[in-house]
Amino acid sequence: MIPEDLVFLGFVEKNSHSSVKVIIDGGGTVDLRTTARIAKSIKNSGLLEEFYPRGCQFEVTTPGIDAPLKHPIQFKKNLGRSVKVCMLGKPEAILVEICHVDDNSFEGLSVVGVKSRFQFSEIESAIVVIKF
Repeated sequence: MIPEDLVFLGFVEKNSHSSVKVIIDGGGTVDLRTTARIAKSIKNSGLLEEFYPRGCQFEVTTPGIDAPLKHPIQFKKNLGRSVKVCMLGKPEAILVEICHVDDNSFEGLSVVGVKSRFQFSEIESAIVVIKF
């Protein structure tokens, strides 16, 4: 139900509010028309009625600008931007500009001009630095 050019990032279920949220992203801009089309497809599939016979609030959305990057497509989308990377087991975050991305890692350039490779499997979190 999710087009091939998009990635399923997560599913948030809140039983206390009877709400379900599907989070998607892609290499380009994911517009409202796309999220609405996916939501309609999921609603028409009968899955919601099957798992939530009493009904639920349902939403298909993209991650916010402050959400951590989790998938290679998100790193590719943010090529040239600065990210704060926290590595597993390391106490301090590293600030780098995303230079190159492949399926398993990305290359980042530090503020002092040093390039480093970051394996996705070793990243605890990576957040885009927002500049105004």
